[in-house]
Amino acid sequence: MSTEVATASSSKAVDAEIRRSGRKRAAPDAYSPEVLTTAAPKKRKAAKPAEAAEKTTKKAKKTAEPAAPKKKAAADGKKKLVPAKATGETKKKAAAPKKTAEKKTTEKKAPAAKKAASEKKADAAPKVKKVVDTTAEKPKKAAAAAKKPAAEKKTAEKKAPAAKKADAAPKKAAAPKKTAEKKADAAPKKASKSKDAAAAPKKASKKAAAAPAASTAAAATKAITIILALAVNMVSYTLACIKDPGVVCAENVDSACALFTPDQLLYFEAKCRTCHLRKPARSKHCSACGHCIQMLDYHCIWLNNCVGLNNARYFLLFIASFAAICVYGSYIFATIFMELRHSQGLVDSKVWDDDAMEMVKLSLKSSILLLMDENVLLAVITVLLMVLSPAILFFAAYQVRISMLGYTSNEESKWLNVADAITDGVVFCIHGGGASMSSGEKDGGVFEIVEKEDQEADLRAKTPVTHLSQVRNHYDRGAWQNLVLLMFPPRVQSRTNKLHIN
Repeated sequence: MSTEVATASSSKAVDAEIRRSGRKRAAPDAYSPEVLTTAAPKKRKAAKPAEAAEKTTKKAKKTAEPAAPKKKAAADGKKKLVPAKATGETKKKAAAPKKTAEKKTTEKKAPAAKKAASEKKADAAPKVKKVVDTTAEKPKKAAAAAKKPAAEKKTAEKKAPAAKKADAAPKKAAAPKKTAEKKADAAPKKASKSKDAAAAPKKASKKAAAAPAASTAAAATKAITIILALAVNMVSYTLACIKDPGVVCAENVDSACALFTPDQLLYFEAKCRTCHLRKPARSKHCSACGHCIQMLDYHCIWLNNCVGLNNARYFLLFIASFAAICVYGSYIFATIFMELRHSQGLVDSKVWDDDAMEMVKLSLKSSILLLMDENVLLAVITVLLMVLSPAILFFAAYQVRISMLGYTSNEESKWLNVADAITDGVVFCIHGGGASMSSGEKDGGVFEIVEKEDQEADLRAKTPVTHLSQVRNHYDRGAWQNLVLLMFPPRVQSRTNKLHIN
């Protein structure tokens, strides 16, 4: 209180001096008590959260300081000493020390209020944290639930070695027995392997020795087959040239006529106009040879002989072997040209092309023509074989075909004449005892050609033939028997001897 009275008296003295001098009162300093007292309420407004703490401190002071009313009363008594005629400014100046005192008390109480507020905030903070934690617990729980299987797996993996060891214990106990058994079983195998390893060089040496032997054997077989083919060809050709084709003479005419009977369609009972002998069935007079030949095929200028009953087999062998030789020879000479092409480096060689104006690869055709130009004799033989091969093959196939069907090339021309007669309507099947023709089979029938002018006078039971397939070949014995007849023909001897079949 003494400080408040001193400040009040000092302010009064200052005011008195100002009135005397007539000067204006200076503006209060920013740090003066008036300014501080005027600014204090603003701080109180800002420090509203600390009011509860101030109240609590005031109550504590009231209880702790019982002499406070006496001081207030003394202060009130001193205030009465102020003159009644004081102006408003003096009142303000008198109130200024109170405000400064109150400001100091508030400044002193402010740290305590701040501490209380901070404590309240500290008390309230865990609650917020707890709320945040409750919101963040959900993903944590999900992660923990996801981690549980992994943890269980890890525990299972940790336990697995122990279980494996427990399971492996009896296996380990049984392992020596199994290993002993395996060793006992493997001992003969090792012995056999050692034997095989010891025998391997011998086998390799045998294979190495056998390889040239196999190559030589293959070459030998090729050479033998070629020699045999050439031998068969030459021998068959010689026999076809010198062998009697089946000449009909006075000594064997009766046996020749008994071999085949006339069918009244291709052959009839007649005499040869040139030989003046009975004409056997399936025979024909050869103007080149001057004789009737049994089962004549044709007269071959390459044989200078006829192909007939006795030499047809040699001729067929000659044709077949010659066709095989031509085909094989074509292959051999073609390979010779290919080897020459490789040996002379014509495979990848290039030549200048005037049209393209650049170097181009030499074609296969051009290289072969170049080699033929250099090897004329080789080229002639190769071309001859390549031309003859298909022709000889076709002719050999034709000969085999007509032999299996039971007729010759001479009889083929006769069958063509029969086909023309069928189209003219003069071929009939003459039935004995009223037999009928069905599906090409004519039981007891004979095929004859009856001319139109003689058909009315012919009163026999007959059926006209409309197609060549309805006519049965009287000399067809079947494919196999026809080949047997060709390869092993009957041997016709003199009139006094009997007929023998080879």
